[in-house]
Amino acid sequence: SGFTCLGHQWTLKIYPGGNASSDEGMVSFFLYNMTNKGITIQYGLSVKDLNGKDRSHRIVHKGINFAARSNKGRNYFARRSIILNCLVEGSLVIEVQMKLAEPAETIPSPFVPENPACNAI
Repeated sequence: SGFTCLGHQWTLKIYPGGNASSDEGMVSFFLYNMTNKGITIQYGLSVKDLNGKDRSHRIVHKGINFAARSNKGRNYFARRSIILNCLVEGSLVIEVQMKLAEPAETIPSPFVPENPACNAI
């Protein structure tokens, strides 16, 4: 199942045994943009324990571009032993934080005034 955020449909896939690129004992995750439109975001993922505390938290750098129907993730999100210790009555509580990436600051073009002396030559 998925969720909607920032006008896009998303799916979060957790791989408890990691994926082909993961070391033994690691958990992988991938966030999928299921929408037919790209978006640039900043996102983070937290696994919460029984008391609601973050046990494993990763912030992904600003400006991650998700093309239409693409995914981004981590092969080495957390050790499986940490994740298993976070189960709350058999369920894994995951919080996904997402926001639009701030546009890169544009540098204004330098102002070069016209030199009237050039017209007199």
